[in-house]
Amino acid sequence: MRRSKRFKLYKPDNSKKEPKLDLPKSNPDNKIKLYALQKTSVEEIAISDFKQVSVYLSKFEYVWLDMQITTINGNLDLLKNDLKIHELIIEDIQNNQRRPKLEQYDNQKFITLELLANNDYLNAKTVYLILTKNLIISIRQNNDTDINLTTLISKLKASLTDNNDAAWLVAYISYLIIDNIIDNYFPVIEKLSESFEYLEDNIIKSPNNEILAQIHNLKQDLLLLRRTIWPMREVLSQLQHDSSIFKDHNLSLYIRDCYDHILNLMDITETYRELVSDLTNMYLSSVSNRMNEIMKVLTIISTIFIPPSFIAALYGMNFNSQRSPFNMPETNWYFGYPLCLFLMLTMVLSIYAYIKKNGWLR
Repeated sequence: MRRSKRFKLYKPDNSKKEPKLDLPKSNPDNKIKLYALQKTSVEEIAISDFKQVSVYLSKFEYVWLDMQITTINGNLDLLKNDLKIHELIIEDIQNNQRRPKLEQYDNQKFITLELLANNDYLNAKTVYLILTKNLIISIRQNNDTDINLTTLISKLKASLTDNNDAAWLVAYISYLIIDNIIDNYFPVIEKLSESFEYLEDNIIKSPNNEILAQIHNLKQDLLLLRRTIWPMREVLSQLQHDSSIFKDHNLSLYIRDCYDHILNLMDITETYRELVSDLTNMYLSSVSNRMNEIMKVLTIISTIFIPPSFIAALYGMNFNSQRSPFNMPETNWYFGYPLCLFLMLTMVLSIYAYIKKNGWLR
């Protein structure tokens, strides 16, 4: 399930190029990535120490700082004192605030988002965005596989023009990150759809405890998906209607595109939640039908063998026929035993033919 983009991005104007900065090359092992942003160029700078951030902030008009949670946890004081990030934002990051939300603190915007990853199991990872006058900070829980920075930078470079200002860069980078996060929801939906198809096929064929456990896991995944998507809708609605960051730079259409796809994800999630209930009912019905089939077979077997069992029990009472002529005189017949076996076989075949004639063996 891929989603199409309905809006064309700006193409770069190659007639004027700014001189390329002589910057240190980036190290892929760094947990801090700093991007110096200019009107028509983006350069990645190698950062080995968090204290270098404030130095580069004074050199460049606008900076995008991307880091991991493990890095920021040891530099909260520097984030607060050197970069002047609001203390309530620091507190939310420190307390691992996970619910998606949008907050305004003076001239700083704080956006909390959740990114879904589906490797061996579905899990949500928090992404924080801090937007200031000349700085955007993105804080992730894991490595670059969560947010494809290479793709983001390529899209950003393709959209830079001389007409863009720092505020436009803030809005557009924020959109790219949000769009990338929402893009990660669709492979999750695809895997959930495959799980539904697999379960539907196997519930009818062989309902067992493993299938029931998979249905339960699927229900938990949908619950996590719902808990993530609903607050994301509120955040995007606020960004679309209340935030000047996108309205003032003609980027509200892009956020509306993200909002439309969140609504689409909500509809799919609600549909899947109904389907998982149907799967549970289907499983219970299959188990019940299978139990009924077993009981039917056992009942037929019992019905067939009850008459022979009655005959065997009757002649197994060991009455002494010599004491009375009424005490089973047939036990002394010459062909008594073969006749008894023949009678049992006749009754079994007669009952089997009657059951088969009525279609009870189907």
